[in-house]
Amino acid sequence: MNLFKSILTFCVSVFILSNVGLAQNSTATSGDNSTPEWVIMMQDQNVNFYDVQKSANNYYETHPKGKGSGWKQFKRWEYFTEQRVYPSGDRINHAQV
Repeated sequence: MNLFKSILTFCVSVFILSNVGLAQNSTATSGDNSTPEWVIMMQDQNVNFYDVQKSANNYYETHPKGKGSGWKQFKRWEYFTEQRVYPSGDRINHAQV
């Protein structure tokens, strides 16, 4: 009976963990209509920093900045990246450095 409970517990655990792992889905890279344009621009190293900044600021003029909106993540990215761009706004390709 103990062996049966152990096997059952193991199988249920594997099933739950596999479903949790598959449920993780990133909408930021999916390119669907719900992804804001600034997110796609932010991920493209060839897009000028100031263009991304302008797009995000325009987006948040008409969208809430509350929890889950991506506002904090954008501001963190903006703070980090602004110190690492050329004065023209071109981003440094760290792979080449």
